[in-house]
Amino acid sequence: MQLRSLVSDSEVVVYREKWGTLFMGLVTGLVCIGFGLGFYALVAEQAKDSRFFLGIFCAAFVLVGIAILWRLPNQAVHMFAENGLRVLTANQTGLSISSLPGAPTQPLAWEGIQEILLAERLVLVDPDETTHTWRMVVIFVADDQLSGRGWLDRLQNAVSRSGEGRPYLLCDYSAGDGEKLATGLRRLAPGHVSIRFRQRAKFDLKAGVDTFSE
Repeated sequence: MQLRSLVSDSEVVVYREKWGTLFMGLVTGLVCIGFGLGFYALVAEQAKDSRFFLGIFCAAFVLVGIAILWRLPNQAVHMFAENGLRVLTANQTGLSISSLPGAPTQPLAWEGIQEILLAERLVLVDPDETTHTWRMVVIFVADDQLSGRGWLDRLQNAVSRSGEGRPYLLCDYSAGDGEKLATGLRRLAPGHVSIRFRQRAKFDLKAGVDTFSE
C-alpha cells in the first residue's frame, strides 16, 4: 500500500496506491471479523462471569470489520476516479483524514485544530507496552471536537490522547516527504495552528509527558 504525496499552493494530499489499498482493506476487514469471532470462541468458556464484557470487546472488532467491508465498494469507485485513496487532504478551509483503509473520512476545520506534528518516528508508551510507529501525522484537536463521538467512531479514526492528555488523531504520510508536507501545511494553516516536523516524538502515558527530538 504505497503512499504518495502532492503539494501545491492550494492543496496538500497524501494518498494510497489503489490496488494495494483495496487488497489491504479487504484483508483488514476480514481479520477484524475473524479476530472478534475467533477470540470469543476460544475464550468465552473460560470467561464465565466476564463473558458479557468479552462479548462487547469482540463485537467491537466484528463491527469495525463489517464497516470496513461495507464501505469498500464505494471507496473503490472513488479510488479509481482519483487514482488512489486519499489519506490526508488539506486546503484553506481545513483538512480531512482517513486513518484506516475503509474507515470513513474525518473532516476537521482549522478552527478545531491546535497543532499538527509530522513525526518520522512516534513512540507510544502505555502502562503495559511500548509501541513504535513511523511517519505519522499527529493532529492535536480541541476537546470539544471529540464531544458526542461514539466508541466506534473513535476506534475507526484512531482517536487517542498523548502523555500530557492532549487529544489527537493519527494518519500516515509518505516516506521522505515529512518536511515537504510540513512546508505545504504551513502555507495553508491559519496562524494559531502550529506545524512541526520532528525526527522523533514520544508520548509517555506512564510518566504523563510528551517529548520531541529534532
